[in-house]
Amino acid sequence: MRKKWSPYVITLSVASLAVTGLTACSSKEPAAGTASVQPSAAAPSPSAAAEKGKFRIFVSDFNNQYPASPSMQIPAIKYMGEKTNNEIDLVFIPHGQYADQLRIKFASGDIPDVYQTWGIADAEPIQNNLAMELNELLDKYGPNLKKNIPQSAWDAVTIGGKIMGIPSPAGFNAPAERVLYVRKDWMNKLNLQAPKTSEELLAVLKAFKERDPNGNGKQDEIPLTSREKFTWLENIFGMWGVNPDSFSVYNGEVIPSFTHPNILKGLEFIRTLYAEKLIDSEFMTNNSTVWKQKILSDRVGMFDHNQTTGGTWYRDMRSSLKDNPDAEFMAIPTPLGAGYTGPVGRVEQPVGKTFILFKQSKNAEAVIRFFDWLATEEGNAYAAYGAEGQALTRQGNDLVHSADKEKEFQEAWRNAVFNIAVLDSTSKMIKQDEAVYARTMQAVEVARKEGIPNPFAPMPIPQSLMSQSELKWSGSLFQEAVAKIIVGDKPLESFDEFVTMWKKQGGDKIIKEATEWYNKNGKK
Repeated sequence: MRKKWSPYVITLSVASLAVTGLTACSSKEPAAGTASVQPSAAAPSPSAAAEKGKFRIFVSDFNNQYPASPSMQIPAIKYMGEKTNNEIDLVFIPHGQYADQLRIKFASGDIPDVYQTWGIADAEPIQNNLAMELNELLDKYGPNLKKNIPQSAWDAVTIGGKIMGIPSPAGFNAPAERVLYVRKDWMNKLNLQAPKTSEELLAVLKAFKERDPNGNGKQDEIPLTSREKFTWLENIFGMWGVNPDSFSVYNGEVIPSFTHPNILKGLEFIRTLYAEKLIDSEFMTNNSTVWKQKILSDRVGMFDHNQTTGGTWYRDMRSSLKDNPDAEFMAIPTPLGAGYTGPVGRVEQPVGKTFILFKQSKNAEAVIRFFDWLATEEGNAYAAYGAEGQALTRQGNDLVHSADKEKEFQEAWRNAVFNIAVLDSTSKMIKQDEAVYARTMQAVEVARKEGIPNPFAPMPIPQSLMSQSELKWSGSLFQEAVAKIIVGDKPLESFDEFVTMWKKQGGDKIIKEATEWYNKNGKK
């Protein structure tokens, strides 16, 4: 296991939108200025003696199909509504358009009672003082939430002692929530070992390009792929201890990590990959659909994705490449970047999905009761596996779960959205596809052994950054500057020019605000 602390780089997340899986995280002592969420002795049924509730909720569809029916006519929603004595108006938003669609809805006055996001750092309702503080509601209606979600997750949604969201902790106690996946069968065929350094990684990718691992006699392999706006390259940048969508402490200041000198190391590496045709030529424009199609086409050798999806990729490969039963991805530890000795991988994410309530909601009690039921053994089991007779079937004395049937019944969204507290007791009741489960846990174990420390997940995005979108890592300044460096239109040295320009156009204010927050709220 690599050491997980470095005197050179400390990072803190700004919560990028990404597909997330099941979540869990180890508990730790609450940080200064946060509220301590302690288990309650009593855990009564959330619907006991409560009047029928009603609420509206916005969620991502997580790229899953769902029935085109009114919410309470969807069997899963009807069941959860009946169990919690609620009428639920569930609004699905396409995952790839989620952030943009939320902004449009909020700007037009289409405000739900509660909506799903990732963390709270970039949650606009919190930035604009429109989000509801949940401390008292949780004390009164959320005993199971408080008992079964670890303190570390509550810390990550707490600002100045105020709990501002319902967190779903990071997957399987592996907060370094992304890993590198590589074709295991290609590695075996070419007699390659998992790379431990950036130089060894380069050699593996060259072998994928030059030695025809898919065996079709063509040099059509894509050694490494990723997606638009330099997403799903976190573990490549992470070889040098930074991710673009985070903050870092550098020279006594808190700076966006995309301006950190170590980002240049990652850019130089990616520039080399591009020049030598070792990275997808369309990696800057791939959307999620195109990206996935390429991965499942027997052409991609490596990609970056969530640690909880190892089993899903295994299952999808079995379905997509039926004539190649050996085709399989496996997770590998993030290699160590040349000249760097600190922690590597993904910036740790204490929480995955997060649910934020609006102050104007008149139905907050109903919302908390609903989520409290999801944190019970009964609710967790239903969210994870569904009702018996669909994806969950009885074989003799065993209950057996089939993820494939989730898609058949258009219920894969249920797990993705509402599995918020992974309880060991529920998973022990269910028999699963052992091969799929083994691949999931293989990736989880890799993620558990690495990660870039992120003790300040609740830090709000500085107002200067919120008001000037072009200054974000996903904004025009960084994206254009980096693209020109990658394709060779600009020299590596132009990165310093970009940082200077970024500071002059408002970056200095961002650094000042972030540093002041850190010195007041987070500095140990």
